[in-house]
Amino acid sequence: MPLRYRFYLLDENSRVLGSLHGEFATDDAALGGASAMLKGSMGVEVWQEDRLVGRLTHRRETVDQVLGALDRVPDRDETDERRPAP
Repeated sequence: MPLRYRFYLLDENSRVLGSLHGEFATDDAALGGASAMLKGSMGVEVWQEDRLVGRLTHRRETVDQVLGALDRVPDRDETDERRPAP
């Protein structure tokens, strides 16, 4: 059974230019459908009910990919050499 998705077209400042609705079988299919919408905007956010599925810019990223990248960012304490040792 297809799920209903909302697509928000974004400008260069991440403001919503407009929205569209569509039905897709999977999140990946919805993200694929959103990629065609990138031609007329700087970005597209894909939502399924209250859940952000992904945000597409010129590089496709899902929420899991963004959160995974955040897990790999070292803590400031590990990278700031100017900070005195306790």
